[in-house]
Amino acid sequence: MPPEPAAQHPSPDPRQGVFETILVADDAPVRLQAHLERLAASVAQLYGIELPELGGLVRERARGGGYGRLRLSVKPREGRLEPLILVAPFDPRYIFPSGEFVSSLQTLRVDAGYGEHKWNDRDLLNRAEARAGPAVPLLVRADGTVLEATRASLFAVRGERVLTPPLDSQILPGIAREDTIRAASEGGIEVAEEQISLEELIRSDEVFLTNSLRGVEPVGAIDATALATPGAVTTALAEALRARWFGDSP
Repeated sequence: MPPEPAAQHPSPDPRQGVFETILVADDAPVRLQAHLERLAASVAQLYGIELPELGGLVRERARGGGYGRLRLSVKPREGRLEPLILVAPFDPRYIFPSGEFVSSLQTLRVDAGYGEHKWNDRDLLNRAEARAGPAVPLLVRADGTVLEATRASLFAVRGERVLTPPLDSQILPGIAREDTIRAASEGGIEVAEEQISLEELIRSDEVFLTNSLRGVEPVGAIDATALATPGAVTTALAEALRARWFGDSP
């Protein structure tokens, strides 16, 4: 395993604003209302500004068919918010991926988490992703406690339990994370929000990520350690979340 870089402390610039990334499937922005509510909560807390009505504009920009990645960002300026919507194609093979499209993780030591907002200023994370190449950086505190990936929430399966780091203002309250926890509860799968060490994560029976573009994403390796994938629990939760989002498979 290569030497770990020195711990880093995320320090995003609030003046650059916050954003949401939304999956578009057949002209429909998936879980739009939940994204707008999270964005509204962030701008109210950070800037004391009410989010304007953006749902109609997002739906209009989502039209065009196929699958897309829509980024809705807002930036404070003179007491109001400047919205920007960008849409790009998104390969459907990365939605609930399997086989060659599963992810690997590369640890990134940090002094603290990136917090509960999706900052437009992602300089630390962008640099980490560029260094990691095809792997996804996994934020790990200096004490070995895992937080989240740079673009996803983290889950581990240990026996009959599913574990995920707690929402303690250090990690993003992911929409796919919340949906996965609800799907697990409805399916009779126990989910506990607990701190997880990197060593415990590597020894887990299954590890997966969740985010609003890819859904449930199996993890095939952490640093130099290969993991078996996909596991039965990961597969079941992927199917349950797919049904919640799409009804039928996309």
